[in-house]
Amino acid sequence: AQLEGQESAPGFETATDRFNSNVVKATVIFARDDQKQINGLTLMQNGLPMPAARVKTPTSVPSK
Repeated sequence: AQLEGQESAPGFETATDRFNSNVVKATVIFARDDQKQINGLTLMQNGLPMPAARVKTPTSVPSK
């Protein structure tokens, strides 16, 4: 996984739609709508939930 402006870090699936990182204390939980399509996610880090809705077009391109 990679957040904008940060280095890439591996994520490990711990449950359906839930991924943890052992590089930083963070969890990403994907949210789904009634049709089971991913429509957002919540980043849990430092005890704070940071929800984000899915966007149709990325605002940035991942660095290589």
